[in-house]
Amino acid sequence: MSFDEVRSGTVVESHAIILGGSTFKDNDKIVRLMTLDFGRISAIAINAQKSLKRFGAAIEPMSYVKAHLKVPRDIHSGNSALFRLEKVDLRDGFSHMRKSYSAIETTMFVLRLLVDVLPELVPDPQIFKVLGRFLRDTQNFDFGKDGSWARAYFWCWLTRHLGYGDLMEPWRFELSEIPDEFWMAWETSMEGEDVLLGEFFEYLCQCELPARSSKHDVQLYQRWLELSGIHWEYFESWVKNRPHH
Repeated sequence: MSFDEVRSGTVVESHAIILGGSTFKDNDKIVRLMTLDFGRISAIAINAQKSLKRFGAAIEPMSYVKAHLKVPRDIHSGNSALFRLEKVDLRDGFSHMRKSYSAIETTMFVLRLLVDVLPELVPDPQIFKVLGRFLRDTQNFDFGKDGSWARAYFWCWLTRHLGYGDLMEPWRFELSEIPDEFWMAWETSMEGEDVLLGEFFEYLCQCELPARSSKHDVQLYQRWLELSGIHWEYFESWVKNRPHH
């Protein structure tokens, strides 16, 4: 489906991953989705708090769904537009991402990054696919041990993909305890259109890497500010509430 061919008022289907949502009025919900066809969008789910058949747990963050969306009137205006979410068909809930605090924290960090950084209605199938692989290919991942590396990996990949540059570059030589083979795997997995997340995460599980601390996250954020110029309020609040090692 071509974004340019979509007509306002029609109901379309798109694969989507739920990024989050908030209650609106008494029973409705504003749902934020990363879609294959439209990029990041917001949609109103009428009576979502009551309608278990149409929505239920399928509009919880991390869910992979087929979304049935009514296209808003101003879809091609260049401004943010609120879709209407008619119903969703759950394809995968990625239950392994909900089994520990570390897994939930890592995933919510990634989802919030997309909500806060990406503009709405800018189709980018590659981001959708890499997010899907991130959720799928971490099934056997030890988030308690390596969640901070997974979080940093996605942040670095997205920064490159958006054309800002390499977040990790200034500190690679400082991290002398990390073998060169790791950085080779890191680079190889990020190259090209077919991001090799599964292979990299499998390799990461076999490595004995030093834990990353809040200090390292702050360094990444400082580099992010330098490259993108975008202040990320969620991160600033998030890092203040985490234990500093």
